[in-house]
Amino acid sequence: MENANFIENLKYIFANLGVTKAHVAKLCGVSKATVSMWLAGRKPYRQSIETIAELISSLLYLTITPDQLLNEDLQALLRKNEVKRVIIKKLLKDLSTMPIDSLIVVNDYVHKLVEPDSGE
Repeated sequence: MENANFIENLKYIFANLGVTKAHVAKLCGVSKATVSMWLAGRKPYRQSIETIAELISSLLYLTITPDQLLNEDLQALLRKNEVKRVIIKKLLKDLSTMPIDSLIVVNDYVHKLVEPDSGE
């Protein structure tokens, strides 16, 4: 089946991430029956795939692309990125407890690392 990975990934998020068909349907602007048809093998529109990938990314603290959602095993991808996910989750928790002045300093520091001054 052409959509086998997508179907398995969708089943995985329903079973393990606290996401429902109704939630996905609402986000994608479709009915629950349409989501059920996706599970039966009908391929969703690209926009729906992108929306679901964004949802999974936000829930897992990882970037999951639409192509990964369609073509890769989400469980294997998560195992491969577990350390990265844990680090990002801890970093977000640490940042959420910092005072705003400290966050500004961190932001400025990161921007200097990413975009070094061009000879100023």
